[in-house]
Amino acid sequence: MPWSIVKMTDRDISDKQDTKLQLQFETIYSDAGAPATAAMFGKLITGENDHAFYFSPRATDIAREILAEYSAEECAAPNPDAVYLLVGKDEASRNLSNL
Repeated sequence: MPWSIVKMTDRDISDKQDTKLQLQFETIYSDAGAPATAAMFGKLITGENDHAFYFSPRATDIAREILAEYSAEECAAPNPDAVYLLVGKDEASRNLSNL
């Protein structure tokens, strides 16, 4: 299962779409029993005024429906030095390539 990415513009952020996405994922994550390999990460894409939200393969699996609402796309795993953990266990950040 691949990673997924949701991109948002500054306007989406000002409309609180990032908060909505994160709250929806937190609910799904909790309902699924907080799987150790399910995680959501954030990143500001420098120079593009865009924001990216990455979902690990397990997160993609459990959140498939909401990710479709946000037009998520498949992607490679992000660079661990370029993202920050939003939802998930702390060890997810340390073991990003193993998720």
